[in-house]
Amino acid sequence: MLNLFQYSRGLKSFRFFLLSAVTAVLSSHGQEVYSNHWTPNQESGFWKNNGQCHDQLGRERNDIIAYGSGNGFDFHLSKDGISYQTLLRDSLNLQDGRIGEESDSLHFYRLDARWVNPSTKSEIVFVDLQKEYNTFCHPRLSDGMVVSHKYGEVQLKGLYEGIDLKYYFNDGLLEYDFILEYWKSPSSIQWSIEGAEEIRVSEEGNLVITTPFSTFEEQKPIAYQDNQSIKVNWVVNGNIIGFEMEHWDQSKNSCH
Repeated sequence: MLNLFQYSRGLKSFRFFLLSAVTAVLSSHGQEVYSNHWTPNQESGFWKNNGQCHDQLGRERNDIIAYGSGNGFDFHLSKDGISYQTLLRDSLNLQDGRIGEESDSLHFYRLDARWVNPSTKSEIVFVDLQKEYNTFCHPRLSDGMVVSHKYGEVQLKGLYEGIDLKYYFNDGLLEYDFILEYWKSPSSIQWSIEGAEEIRVSEEGNLVITTPFSTFEEQKPIAYQDNQSIKVNWVVNGNIIGFEMEHWDQSKNSCH
């Protein structure tokens, strides 16, 4: 059940579910798709990057602001967008119709969602500090260690001018909200998808993104203007994702 925002007069807010359901697509017998870190009993949250994130060549990824795990995937947040990573493990081999020894073959696949023309002046805000923290070795620091704390929410203030973004978890599922000031239109929000084989809108109105390893499904978006529900749909134009509003009241776009 949704908890509705309380809005001040002249403020519009839009609430969207992010990756509310993830279906793993197994490419062949004996392979499974899973997250590096996710376990069913793991508490959800966002680990702040204090220098511990590196790429496969060992280079620091200071563009990553936070990371974590969702229901079947790992994710990395940056000011530019969010990346999802799934891992395919060849766990079974068939030999003469029987299950063979376990294989060590691992395959990663990354799906990138990048904001289209975001503001260069957005501000990162970490909210709801958790009790958990991790300590990592870091050879460039004097004491050789770096501490990363976990947070319950990450905000990007001014993702676009007059538009804020909030990431958080709800019942173990990664979700996000856009909050728009009275003079902004949701048509300003767009992002591109890189790494998808197919992007479509289902008959139920959900956004379905297919990769070689898995299918990501985002629930049909939900929007409110002055506490009134407004019909909103996903719009797919090639690899660009956006929103289409119905019955948008332009008279509420001015401050009173």
